[in-house]
Amino acid sequence: MNADATSPSRELADLARRGIGLLASHREAASAGEKLLRERYTFAAGDEATTLVALGGDGFMLHTLHRMLEGECPTHPVFGMNLGTLGFLMNDWQLDGLADRISGAKAIRVAPLEMRATTVGGGPAFLVQELFGPEWSLRFATVVFVVGGVLATKIPRVRIEQSPQEARLEKEELHQPSILLAGSAMAVMRGAVGFLAFFAAFSLKSDLFALGVAATMAVIGGFIGNIAGPPIRRMLREEQMLAASLLATASVVLIGALLSGDLAFAVSSLAVAVGAASSRLAFDSLLQRDGPDAARGRAFARFETRFQVAWVVGALIGILPQNEQLGLLLLAIALASAGILYVGARRAARGREMRSTLRPEAVDRAVGRAARGVRSHWRARRAAKHAAPRPQLEPPPDFVPPPDPVPAPEPVPEPPEAFPGGS
Repeated sequence: MNADATSPSRELADLARRGIGLLASHREAASAGEKLLRERYTFAAGDEATTLVALGGDGFMLHTLHRMLEGECPTHPVFGMNLGTLGFLMNDWQLDGLADRISGAKAIRVAPLEMRATTVGGGPAFLVQELFGPEWSLRFATVVFVVGGVLATKIPRVRIEQSPQEARLEKEELHQPSILLAGSAMAVMRGAVGFLAFFAAFSLKSDLFALGVAATMAVIGGFIGNIAGPPIRRMLREEQMLAASLLATASVVLIGALLSGDLAFAVSSLAVAVGAASSRLAFDSLLQRDGPDAARGRAFARFETRFQVAWVVGALIGILPQNEQLGLLLLAIALASAGILYVGARRAARGREMRSTLRPEAVDRAVGRAARGVRSHWRARRAAKHAAPRPQLEPPPDFVPPPDPVPAPEPVPEPPEAFPGGS
């Protein structure tokens, strides 16, 4: 459930009559919040509750929903309030107005995907490889993915109940400059990850040890970025953190391009992994800050799809370069250009009125006038072409006109009968 800010009204201290229960994680902040709420309200017991208030972060919310899906506790609506580390799925913490916030909350239906990972697919793949060779193992994997793709189309679509006004406001919030610019910068970073992964794989295919070192550095870099991201976020804004990730990664990759051999890929893999992890945390925080509250899950899924496409595009480009230093140099230039353009675009958009596109209204009007002028010009040319008389062809100088046709002689009428009637 997700709630927007509502006007304060008279509180109902007894929430037990409405079947509202309370859950809290074991964190210190959640325990303190639970104590404050129990001093203000009376909550229903666990067996009598029909609606639950969950205090904690996203992890506690997912844990509560998982327990319901597994049948460990009854399934009830959950109203979450953020008192944890992350709160993408939670509402803001507020002591007052709890009853009204729950009443005015918009219900969001969760449709989880169930996954059971086993070794059923690995066994047949190993058997096919041993009997027919690695080529048939890859063919088997292709068939599995194709069948999986066909089955994925059978997943039912979730119907979203929202008014046209809510849909328009959601679109405007997702198209404001801060989100669009950050999404573009993050797409470049994700494309850099795909580029470097395939570029290193094709460049180091003859040296498996060096390729393993580059892959290990990428894993370590992702771990470092996830650990260092939250402290950096407390010192910098999301936009500053994203720009710093692009520019710092470009600088280290440039150093890697100046190096030679396996060390260049190791250093570049570490830098790109750290930058991708930290910039992802910055973008998630920015989208949570500026994105629509009621459609936050759809917004994350939409941008994640775009980032995956950017990764694939980057991977395809990573197959092209043949020179190691040239490929890393191009990657550094792309990251540095993205960082500089992002900073410049942010400064240009600062203080301007939010609109659904990045193009100014004056440009919209100019483009509209130009389009109307082009259409009017072509219509006028078409009308003039149809209205103009067709030119008369001049006869050649030696042209002799044919003689006039001789008129046919008029028929001579027969003489009248001398004795009409036959006598």
